[in-house]
Amino acid sequence: MTARLGLVNDGVVHVSELDLTGAGSTAAISISGTGQTNIYHVTSDAIGSLTNNTSGSIVSGTMGGANLISVKGSIGPTSGSTGAWLFGFEDAPVSGDTDQEPQYGWFHGTINGLNVSGDLGKLDVNGSLGDLRVTGNAGKVVVNKDKFTASGRWDGVEGLVWAGGSIGSIDVGDGLADDGAGDMARAGIMSTGYIGTVLISGPRRTVNNRVFANSTARSWHTEILFRQGSSMPLGAS
Repeated sequence: MTARLGLVNDGVVHVSELDLTGAGSTAAISISGTGQTNIYHVTSDAIGSLTNNTSGSIVSGTMGGANLISVKGSIGPTSGSTGAWLFGFEDAPVSGDTDQEPQYGWFHGTINGLNVSGDLGKLDVNGSLGDLRVTGNAGKVVVNKDKFTASGRWDGVEGLVWAGGSIGSIDVGDGLADDGAGDMARAGIMSTGYIGTVLISGPRRTVNNRVFANSTARSWHTEILFRQGSSMPLGAS
């Protein structure tokens, strides 16, 4: 059975909590309209897909897995209508072994993005990406998918991306932000398993951090590609 929910708006809508619990593992959730729908927090079991086709963003989410999550805006902390920053809803879990999983929570002690308990097939984000915590495998992550960065913006990975399994590929868009000077990293890409490909394809290409894969399988290596738009790779290692 497939459940479909369509939210359509023509203005600016702020949703404090979108609870999709019980929607079903094949549920296709779609948000559309000529306006903008921003979601502070999403809660769900495993679902088929969640798509925000408006220019709105998702600040945080606690999900049981998904085949596809697609957001035309950004995922992670954002400033509200008053100018104050909105941080994540869920407290960051305490990492028992930071060699295996990073300690989230440098920003107000929360996961500032998505916490997925299970597998994530694909994540598409037109804007920037804050935290992404996936306890299973993450197939493909694409940041700055539309390859357009507005003046004054930087649409890259601004938070921690970690998979308890493996990461097939990740396109970091404009790049990977610096990990900061504190005792908790602000950004980074890490995996308990392997990381297949890291692609930097956005117009502002900046990499100020490291990529860690803890896989002991010697046949795996991480390929890092630098591209300008749709041109061929300029370098790889």
